[in-house]
Amino acid sequence: MPPRRSSISSVSIIQIIAMVVLVLIAVIGLSFMFAPRKPAPPPTSRISYEARPKKSEGQIITAMPEYTVSETEPMPAVTVTEVPETAAIEEEPPLDLEISGVVLKAADQTAIANARIFVERKPDANDRIVLASMDRVQRRRMAMQFRERQSGSSDEKGTFTVNVTRAGVYEVTIQAPGYIPFVGDTAPVDEEQTSYHLEARLSSGASISGRVTEAGSSNGAAGVTVRVESVGDPSGVTDSDGNYTVEGLPTGELSVAVDLRESAYMAGHALPFQKVSIKRADERIKNINFEVEAAGVVWGHVLTMDNRPIESANVLLSSGESMFSQALSTIAKEARPIMDMTDSEGYYELLGVPFGQEWRLHASSDKEAPQLSDPFLLTPSQRNVKIDIFLFSGTNVSGQVTTEKNQAVPGAQIICIPGYGSFFRSMTSAQAFRNATSDKDGNFLIEELPAGEYQIFAQKEGYKVSPLGTPIYPDGYSDLQGVKVILSNIEEGSFAVYGQAVDDRGAGVDGVNIRLAGVTMGGFQGFELTTTTANNGKFRFDSVGSGQYSIVAEKDGYSPTTVRRVRLNDETRILMRQTAVVRGRVLAKGRSEALESYEVAAYPLSENTGAVNVMGMMSQNIRSEQFYAPDGSYELSINAGTYRLEATASGYTPARTEIKVEAGEILDGIDLILSDEGSVIAGSVYANDGGDIAGTRVTLLEASSPAEALMMLASNAVPDNQIQRTGSDGVFSFDSLPEGDYVIVAEHPGYPTSQSELIVVGVGDRQENIRIRFGSGGAIEGYVYSEGRAMSEAVILVVGNGVTQNVTTDQSGYYYLDGLASGEYQAMVTDISSGDLTSIYDARGVQLTVEEGVATRYDFGTQEGGRIEGQCIPGPVNLLGGRVVLVRPGMSQAPLGETVDVTQLLGQSVGINPAGSFLMEDVMPGEWQLDIFYFEMGIGNPLEVRYVHSEFINVEQGEVLPLVLNVNY
Repeated sequence: MPPRRSSISSVSIIQIIAMVVLVLIAVIGLSFMFAPRKPAPPPTSRISYEARPKKSEGQIITAMPEYTVSETEPMPAVTVTEVPETAAIEEEPPLDLEISGVVLKAADQTAIANARIFVERKPDANDRIVLASMDRVQRRRMAMQFRERQSGSSDEKGTFTVNVTRAGVYEVTIQAPGYIPFVGDTAPVDEEQTSYHLEARLSSGASISGRVTEAGSSNGAAGVTVRVESVGDPSGVTDSDGNYTVEGLPTGELSVAVDLRESAYMAGHALPFQKVSIKRADERIKNINFEVEAAGVVWGHVLTMDNRPIESANVLLSSGESMFSQALSTIAKEARPIMDMTDSEGYYELLGVPFGQEWRLHASSDKEAPQLSDPFLLTPSQRNVKIDIFLFSGTNVSGQVTTEKNQAVPGAQIICIPGYGSFFRSMTSAQAFRNATSDKDGNFLIEELPAGEYQIFAQKEGYKVSPLGTPIYPDGYSDLQGVKVILSNIEEGSFAVYGQAVDDRGAGVDGVNIRLAGVTMGGFQGFELTTTTANNGKFRFDSVGSGQYSIVAEKDGYSPTTVRRVRLNDETRILMRQTAVVRGRVLAKGRSEALESYEVAAYPLSENTGAVNVMGMMSQNIRSEQFYAPDGSYELSINAGTYRLEATASGYTPARTEIKVEAGEILDGIDLILSDEGSVIAGSVYANDGGDIAGTRVTLLEASSPAEALMMLASNAVPDNQIQRTGSDGVFSFDSLPEGDYVIVAEHPGYPTSQSELIVVGVGDRQENIRIRFGSGGAIEGYVYSEGRAMSEAVILVVGNGVTQNVTTDQSGYYYLDGLASGEYQAMVTDISSGDLTSIYDARGVQLTVEEGVATRYDFGTQEGGRIEGQCIPGPVNLLGGRVVLVRPGMSQAPLGETVDVTQLLGQSVGINPAGSFLMEDVMPGEWQLDIFYFEMGIGNPLEVRYVHSEFINVEQGEVLPLVLNVNY
């Protein structure tokens, strides 16, 4: 039986908010009509509460593949201009080499069959010399090739043979269930010594055993996997009574956890996680027991209307919330979607469905219209339900992509998605996403749409990209014909963008790649053009439409330059500054031989704090590169600025120093000395209510404050060696740390996130009594009103303390969100479900203080206090607009003119539309500081805003205060 596929997502909160904002960009300026009345559809599902068949009946059970987002390191920003053309690499001719051996039981020397053999070549000094002579692109490619990896397995006699093609020393790892893995090195194999033979004796090692039971009862949890964190991933599966045994364990402290994927169970308040200490090689540890929460099973078939099975149909568990809310909740909670794909008999199976909640199934196939099942509910007494889902043909949509002059556009990419309002309304019907390509005559066909509200987009190079989709309203039965999708040629504007790229001396620079990107305000259409400077650095774009544009200029040997606000019909001078170079060596204290590999990174320092912050971590100026030079040398090309230069290598404490470089400067002799000694931060986590906190994720972050640490955690910029899982004692310890300022963040699904105060350590310091408390947390609640009416299905997004949560108002406009740690949050609300999508600019925000054990009350739109009707001149002139924030006088959140991340803004706020107008209601009487922020439309961080204006205002009860703000930036 093929393994089920699972999906786990770990996406940063900044990415979540970016996703939200970028989705909302496209919905500006749209309005929607109600779909016409549709005929009653045939039944879409058949529900019966009965147990699933046994797996022996032959169905194929699958699940979605596991998707993960690396938490080990941030993605380094790559400076495009520094990447040279990759020269051809001369490959060494492959050799016919052989690594063979026999796998035996250490106890009686009998053969072990079906052991897995893994061999990996170890880089040598010659490799490092070759890699040191290459550029960055070649080096990364060849480093992977040098580490040749091959695998095999032992036969019934325990023998194996693995063929390799590169000369060198290979590390051999042998794994077999119930045995401690064998790890060893071969002697060198090459043209003269073409083979190596080894004999591996595997010890059965220690074992643990215990029982997994359902919480609140003595019933065993059958069929769940208990995994031990060790080489080879040793595991055991519980029997019908919940008993398990895991063998082949080494000595030491090991983490043990219940893997609930592919099971009809879920984690409860206490995570099924323990730490076990094995002291003897033959030790047998018993009674390592766990409790899990029972969950349900949904199974059935996806069929045509005449009961024929549909293979490869996707079946997804869905709640009644909007698509937007479901997606945001899944990502924010790092929960995998419960989904499956049907086999050749149309069979599917969903495991681990929570009890006590109304669910539906969304089934989709490429050949039929998707359907949403009738709602169902599972309970502890009714754990299984059979749901057969019927798919049938939908509406086929045909049409043509043309220009405004009715000329056919062949080869256009067609995308059909639900109407924007559908993303934010309760999901009561199936939704489809389709794509197609126009043929030589511009014709296209979109097949099998269900009834609903959809929009069609077309895109092709050389034409403007428009978020104004062509609306269609299929009824799910009748075909739609003659749909016209219009594309506008990018040359149809009446403005010009021109200028010159110059160096520090004012001389023109030829060969600079100029990329013009922007959005026209007439219809909010986006496009991109490129050219290269010539004739003394000059460039020109003609036929540009009115709108907001930016230029990115790049050339080898120069720092990329971005002009964020390009003037139309006026010269733009672009200053190209030469990149700087920093050189030196990375050495290990007390070590004479060269390091096998090492990494050197340059992190830009904040001009305000002199430290690396969240914005710096997202900057395009970050440079990080792996080196293999036998003399420990390195060379980095970086933009002018101030940096923290840091060297790291396995087994050593990082070495760092601060540098400042000017454009074109070559800074030589910057040696970084690694040490095997470092500082220590240790302590424990505990719960105020005495609850079980085993499995708590503890993360160490280097930050200037707890607030910044939570922002860094949200960006997932955390190496693996700075993340630990605690046992029931809550103990954690981090060593080999460089001097710096740190914060510990503790996360457990049963408690709100908690963090330490700032921990300052010097060279060799030991801070070993850090205590982090889990409290019960607090909540926020209230009502959302608009013009005196309660607003149902309004989305409230709550951001703060490193978490993002969302909640939707009920029919009475009420919302309630609990499980929030004490602290400051920004709550933002907008009502997009009505179809008036320009309301994104009216998104109202307020700063709320959450206290432990208290539900903080805030009602949006009560029409109490004053009202501010503002106009910024000039406006942001970009699709995201801006934000206006009210804070107490003197509480500026950044220096005027600087940029910050929009998620860092706290205070009562509202959006500013592209034309510069805003409306802020419910302003409490008093004196306020009004701050204006415009989105920068940054390439590295789309949520970057610039602080462009500030002034003091006084608001009186019931007053309507008109403001005209002259913004100079």
